[in-house]
Amino acid sequence: MKLILPKEHGAWAMWIAPFLIGTLATKMIWYHSILFFAVFFAYISISPFIQGVKRPVERRQMWKISFQYLVIALLLGLPFLFYFPRLLLILVGILPFFLINLYYAKQKKERALFNDLSAIVALTSTVLVTYEVGEGNINRSALILWSLQILFFFGSALYVKTLYREKQNLAFRRLAYFYMIALPILSFYLSGPYLMIAFLFSTIRGIFTPKTRLIVPKTVGIIEIGNTLWFVIFLLLSYHQNPLFVS
Repeated sequence: MKLILPKEHGAWAMWIAPFLIGTLATKMIWYHSILFFAVFFAYISISPFIQGVKRPVERRQMWKISFQYLVIALLLGLPFLFYFPRLLLILVGILPFFLINLYYAKQKKERALFNDLSAIVALTSTVLVTYEVGEGNINRSALILWSLQILFFFGSALYVKTLYREKQNLAFRRLAYFYMIALPILSFYLSGPYLMIAFLFSTIRGIFTPKTRLIVPKTVGIIEIGNTLWFVIFLLLSYHQNPLFVS
């Protein structure tokens, strides 16, 4: 079976980084590796399914591939669903956001900001999955971690739009800059320096990225990888040292 991997680097980061955070924030257990591949195959099943929705001519082939990936994900994930039944609640909870993505794909409006937000909410929920498996429950700390990652990746979505789709939209750019500046300030007020620093890279790259010339997507991708790694490190430092996360 040949793997068809999604090309959206940002989407990969949106589920891998939260998966890693949820794992390192709790008890890292050997079967997290099996869980990773279960989530991996569930994730790569989405792209061919959506392609089948968008292109009826290829629907049968694309949905067959999607089904194969889902079967593998289910075989790997069934033991987790049995021992951690709350994972089913997470799946049910993110289903509406997946349906929103399907709607925008069918309308060929995947670049809509609300569609981005829906994808972010769904993909970052992997932090809840790994937190449940590592900790045995989904508590206040898990929900805070999830919320912070939604805020982070939504900021990244705003940043990318200021470079391309909304480059000439001054009002949108001002709103995006306000968001990028407000996050570290609010984080410092609520939690202290580590959480502020976690968002600081986003603020600096948002403000100082050149606006007068086009930046190639590959460069933006490299910057965002560095930004995500920075965020993961300092969010975990904040988590392990700050009372904001005490359940």
